[in-house]
Amino acid sequence: MYKVVAGIVFGLAVAALLIGSNSEPTRTRDLSPRKLAYTDAAAAVDYFVQKRAPVGQKEVPSHRYREALAQRDRMGKTRIDGASAKVGTPIWRQVGPNLVGGRTRAIWFDTGNSRTMYAGAASGGVWKSIDAGNSWNLPSDDMANLAVTSIVQEPNSGRLYVGTGEGFYVNRPVSRSRGVRGDGIFASDDGGQSWLQLSATAGKSDFDYVNRLLLLPDGRLLAATRTGVWASDNRGQSFTRVLQVPIVEGCSDLAYSAATSRVLVSCGMHSAGGVWMSGNRGETWTKVYGDNGVGRTGLAVAPSNTSVVYGLSADPIDYGVRRVVRSSDGGATWTTRYERTTAATNGNLLLSNYFNLSEDCRTLNSIAGGGWYHNAIAVHPLNENVIYTGGVDLYRSGDGGGNFAPISRWSLDENAPAFAHADQHVIAFEPGYDEVDKTTLFVGNDGGIQSTDNAMGFGGTSVCTEAGIEVVWQNRNNGYYVMQFYHGSVAEDLSVIAGGMQDNGTMAGPSDDSQRWRDIYGGDGAYTLVDPRTPSVLYYASQWANLQRSQDGGQTSVGIANGIGANSADYQFITPMAIDRVNPNTLYTGGRVVYRSLNRGNNWQAISTTSLDPSRGQVSAIEVSEFNNLRVAVGFDSGAVAITDNANANTPTWRVVRPRTGFVASITIDPANQNRIFVVYSNFGGDKVFRSTDGGQTFVAIDGTDPSTKLPDVPAHSLLVDPRDGSRYLLGTDIGLFVGLNNGATWQADASGLGNVLIERLQAVSAPTGHELFAFTYGRGIFRTSLSALPLPKVNPGWSGLWVEQGVDGQGMQLLALPETDQMLMSWYTFLPDGARATRTKNLWLLGLGAVSNGVVTFNVSAAADGVFDAGDPSAQVPVGTVTLTMNSCASAQASYSLTIDGAAAVGQIPLTRLSPDTVCDLFRTSGEGAFSILPRPATPDLFQYGHTGAWHDASKPGQGLILETMPNQNQMIATWFTYDFADVLGNGRQSPMWLAAIGPISGNTATLNVILTTGGRIDQAGGITNTPVGTLRLTSASCTAMQAEYELDVAGQRRTGVIPLSRITAGTLCR
Repeated sequence: MYKVVAGIVFGLAVAALLIGSNSEPTRTRDLSPRKLAYTDAAAAVDYFVQKRAPVGQKEVPSHRYREALAQRDRMGKTRIDGASAKVGTPIWRQVGPNLVGGRTRAIWFDTGNSRTMYAGAASGGVWKSIDAGNSWNLPSDDMANLAVTSIVQEPNSGRLYVGTGEGFYVNRPVSRSRGVRGDGIFASDDGGQSWLQLSATAGKSDFDYVNRLLLLPDGRLLAATRTGVWASDNRGQSFTRVLQVPIVEGCSDLAYSAATSRVLVSCGMHSAGGVWMSGNRGETWTKVYGDNGVGRTGLAVAPSNTSVVYGLSADPIDYGVRRVVRSSDGGATWTTRYERTTAATNGNLLLSNYFNLSEDCRTLNSIAGGGWYHNAIAVHPLNENVIYTGGVDLYRSGDGGGNFAPISRWSLDENAPAFAHADQHVIAFEPGYDEVDKTTLFVGNDGGIQSTDNAMGFGGTSVCTEAGIEVVWQNRNNGYYVMQFYHGSVAEDLSVIAGGMQDNGTMAGPSDDSQRWRDIYGGDGAYTLVDPRTPSVLYYASQWANLQRSQDGGQTSVGIANGIGANSADYQFITPMAIDRVNPNTLYTGGRVVYRSLNRGNNWQAISTTSLDPSRGQVSAIEVSEFNNLRVAVGFDSGAVAITDNANANTPTWRVVRPRTGFVASITIDPANQNRIFVVYSNFGGDKVFRSTDGGQTFVAIDGTDPSTKLPDVPAHSLLVDPRDGSRYLLGTDIGLFVGLNNGATWQADASGLGNVLIERLQAVSAPTGHELFAFTYGRGIFRTSLSALPLPKVNPGWSGLWVEQGVDGQGMQLLALPETDQMLMSWYTFLPDGARATRTKNLWLLGLGAVSNGVVTFNVSAAADGVFDAGDPSAQVPVGTVTLTMNSCASAQASYSLTIDGAAAVGQIPLTRLSPDTVCDLFRTSGEGAFSILPRPATPDLFQYGHTGAWHDASKPGQGLILETMPNQNQMIATWFTYDFADVLGNGRQSPMWLAAIGPISGNTATLNVILTTGGRIDQAGGITNTPVGTLRLTSASCTAMQAEYELDVAGQRRTGVIPLSRITAGTLCR
């Protein structure tokens, strides 16, 4: 009974198709302002490539991603939540938007389970559904290249093969790039849980763009690439080129006619091509179709009769439809079923936007389309005469391609039954489609994945409206987070988040819910801004500086371009905007010049000339200082950076520097220090992060040089100064998140679970419990995590300093905290106990190094044997006992000692208090390394700073040296010099131990200290001491690891002068 009804419905559908194309010619199209016409896809890819390609090149070197991922895996790991790099579950959560999707070029049904599906996202990798497309998950993100274009599967083993690289852009005349480059073919033997890159294709230019894969029944794997057709008979271990065509862009589609055992390939896109046929598994080929008017051709074989093959051909010049062709003998011969005309018919719109029609829908103004970009075709599984095509919209023919009717409209509201997103790339029927129990047709487009269960419903009766369309489309993007964000912003109160996406417009929603998002503007979404005072005021844009303002959270908007130049060629495809957070009425944007608005975009004024960038580049990044809103920094795609300190002037004064040539992806001005400015470059090749500490006068690269701690050479986009710790930087790149420690001295890969994602923007927002961090990604949507307080290291660097016992003058302990190793170095300058041998000074200096646990450390203490002052005459350290130190607070500690010196026992306890000022200890207890952000930061590392605190010596003269405490806030330095008493020469020609104390002011990279010798005391006993000035010590710093000491001493009438080259003994990672 059903088959009879189905036959009647099918007949009515065909009738509608045959008569519908000229019905209702006077009805005009209606377009919501939120449904802007989608942009030229090539411009989006050009922008993507411009940001990433090495300077002067037009392709992204995808093999470098593989190299960068390998380096990332070798690097040290950290977690932004401060937990162990190897412990803990992922801390990020997806916040949207759900049900949106993104550009999808491949859909595949598992050969062993038809409810399992795979989808290939153009920049999001391979996704998997185990419930027939009702929900999706990402089984793995370890693919070195995420530009997925094709998926096939071995029927017996289940092995998946994935091709990468969107080669459809290659050789397009008006493109500035060659598209999103792939890196060969990947395989998975576990359902996508892990991926193996086929070594025969990795890094090989012949496989930069794998547009289509095909498995023949005998297991031969064919690949249509930019350089022809390649074949493998050993599961991808090796490939042989079996077809080379004289077409720059190569081949795009493959098909197999089982009835005739013929393989077909279509080649050409932006130049004349056609279809080639092979009857011997691809060993030899013959061109069977094509002429100068044939560009890209999509191929489809009829499942019900595999002798029947269809081709959808685009024109290689204007990319509108050229013709629809059919073969009934497996591709040997072809007949034309539809040839383009100039009439306003559905057939002429198969690869074009129906906006090409006049307002009254009677005239076809242009047939130009995007057939090089969107070109999909499929044949009904049960009827060889019913074909489906996809361009901007979806069309169906019931008479073998002679006539067509629309079955979707992209411009409708997304809740409309006939709505399907624009730009179709793949059409696929579920396995076993029978119109009874299995009725689903899936499509992949720039909006992700959609489906219909009534693919044979009535088609449209109008060329430019949805009239008559009864095919109902459902959104199948649940969990399919492959949105490609260019930018996004979060409200200060976390009430709203907005972001602009490639070909999916601008959306807004709550920051804690991935479901309740809404469209607020169309086209290609771009920058978004949220007014920090009034979160219902949003600023957003589409491509080429089409700026908008909404005062009701995106419900309505008005254009705000008055005063901005109208030539789109003057602007980046994604035009940057910035808001003054101190005075949110002030906005900035720019193209060839910089514009400012003082009234929320109602009017704009140029505040620079086109010569601001000497290279005449375009503005690519803007930052307004939160510390001083008169400081504004602007970056250009040439690498130049312009900075003004009077941004409110009618004609601001700019200073221009160029840290390097390249694309400035972003600029960050430290919210706590306006003189710290970071410039991030996104091109492959060269350093990525440059920092200025003098307000932009000079910049230095901070990528590093050590392979184990430097940044990989991979595009970087957004740098955030960690709001918990100003010495930590968070950097978003094309392969995930990296953390810069100690002001970028070292870099580590983040291990908190975000994974291999392309991060375009990072934003942190204050919250009652700390900060919330958001990551806007190109290909994976938006993620959020909480930045809880960083766990404190076991050793507080603020413990370093002089500690004494009240009432006991002339002796004490100089502690040196070593957080890098969780240890502490103790130098105890004191006196010999009663019963020990007699020396002139009675000086005793003791050293100990121990591990800290819960603020307690036990030192195995040694005393120096006799030696020679400032000479290479090492003397062994003599073990004398132990000291246990308990750090009670930043101001008090307790030392317990048990010593034996020259046979004399000394046992006791010492209550210690800090003598030198506490610079960072208390702050460190609550802020971690963020405490160091309050310290003065020298312009160059040779200038004395807190980080010069440590143990120093002349490496050629072990056994003696200095322990320094540098106090930049007090402009003072304290030194304890452990050496030998050259006025007390013993019978063996050696000298007894002596310690000298020194204190004095710092001036730049020099410190001049007055030296004092303390004599006559007893260990841990008050009184009996004499302090004698004995000379000066002048320290000159060369860097964080080298300095020079010049001394002039007079000890008991014995004079000594000299120069000591000093190098650091203890780690100096706190030195900036």
